[in-house]
Amino acid sequence: MSSYDLRSLLSFLVLLSAFGTCFGQANQTCIHTELVTPVYNFSVDSFLGTWYGQTVYSGLAEDAIPLEVRCGEVTFSRSDDDTFDLAGEERYFTFPNGTDIPHMISDEITFSEKSQAVWNVKGVEDGETLEVDNVIVQTDYTNWAIKFGCAVRDNYRYETMQIWTRTRNADPELVAILELLVNNYGFPPANGRWIDNLNC
Repeated sequence: MSSYDLRSLLSFLVLLSAFGTCFGQANQTCIHTELVTPVYNFSVDSFLGTWYGQTVYSGLAEDAIPLEVRCGEVTFSRSDDDTFDLAGEERYFTFPNGTDIPHMISDEITFSEKSQAVWNVKGVEDGETLEVDNVIVQTDYTNWAIKFGCAVRDNYRYETMQIWTRTRNADPELVAILELLVNNYGFPPANGRWIDNLNC
């Protein structure tokens, strides 16, 4: 998978259900999104604000290549446009040649009829529209969140889990506990990639 594909999946840039292992497959759509159990009685207002990406987990080991991004964060706010429910601003750095390149994506987020914890996220990067399904599956609102994501690129379905925290440099013990939850969805630690949040 290319670094561009991986960056777009951090939309992120945008975790407990028992629907089983997630897979990346050719010629597929995001068929598992509706099978993931979202946070019950999700509070949008409590979730607003800034979150920092800590780890990204791929559904398949072959998709879990080293990240070429660092310092990922996303800020959610109420949108002034009645067409959309939320606005998200994603910021991160890529370093394809060893030099940091800042990126920012403005996302438009709509809720599903099923739950306000199930989102369709659309953003534009380098003139191309990116679209990702997101499901907030676990959160305490004040410290951490776990998010399922699905995107289709070139007829290949990528499914991910991400750990977000309210602080950029998260407590390692907290992240270790959240990894256990992510593993219950079929995303093992071996498929996880840590997001470098140092010197941001």
